[in-house]
Amino acid sequence: LDGIEAAGAIWSNADDMSRWLRMLAGRGVLDGERIVSDSALSDLLRPAVRTSARGAHYGLGWFIENWHGDTLYSHAGGVSGFGALCEFAPSRGLGWAVLTNVDDGTLPRAVRDLVRRHLVR
Repeated sequence: LDGIEAAGAIWSNADDMSRWLRMLAGRGVLDGERIVSDSALSDLLRPAVRTSARGAHYGLGWFIENWHGDTLYSHAGGVSGFGALCEFAPSRGLGWAVLTNVDDGTLPRAVRDLVRRHLVR
């Protein structure tokens, strides 16, 4: 993947991504410690641009939409042959990342549906 600088050239792993999403879903707090201030998190998650999707917006790196009555923040990405989808719903304290070795969005959306069906009541 030399020369491909997707996602700002961020390289990560499942452990780091899970901690990052736990912090975001925890409204800036991870393991009882404030990592991001309330004001910085508000700036990050504030809708800035209306998107073509009905009622959806884009903030600083996150698509923002209504998801079964909750606010869902999401961002997909990938390169040829690999795909990723990171999402979190702070009102539910939930966040998840789907990392695949295919660049089709069908699998990540199916995982989102499973989360909704099994974890959100």
